[in-house]
Amino acid sequence: MPYPYEPISRLKNYRRRPRGIFIIGGLLASIALLVGLYYVPPIHERLTWRLADLRTRIVYWLNPPDEVIFLPTQQSQVDLMVTQTLAAMQTPTATPIPPSGPTPTPTITPTPLPLSISLAGVVYVDQHNRWNYCGPANLTMALKFWGWEGTRDDVAKVVKPGIQ
Repeated sequence: MPYPYEPISRLKNYRRRPRGIFIIGGLLASIALLVGLYYVPPIHERLTWRLADLRTRIVYWLNPPDEVIFLPTQQSQVDLMVTQTLAAMQTPTATPIPPSGPTPTPTITPTPLPLSISLAGVVYVDQHNRWNYCGPANLTMALKFWGWEGTRDDVAKVVKPGIQ
């Protein structure tokens, strides 16, 4: 009598999926996520110098810089250079005295600024609860003082292109 079900060994082989593809796909997705997170500004500014330091350490580990070896025979040349430099610094040089000329006269002290001032003809232009719209509003007030007939939005089209 035949079995109504498949043997267990065949079912295991049939349900088995290639796990290597899932592992590689998961690793690639994880790398993409980490690279994306690295470029988030707060994370980027905290990790950039550390990665640069790590890179420098690896480069110096693989290719160390030449070692500087001090030889005592070079000390006499260093001493000579130091004494020559000190001698040049201690020798005073004569500073020429400028010829005497007319004595400058003191200037008049300016009048102190008033505590407040009111300009006639300045029309107040509001930002109308728009964020970062102070530039167009101020420039519109200045232009209207000189007779310009435009609006704050006309100025914003020029000063802040791309904003409607």
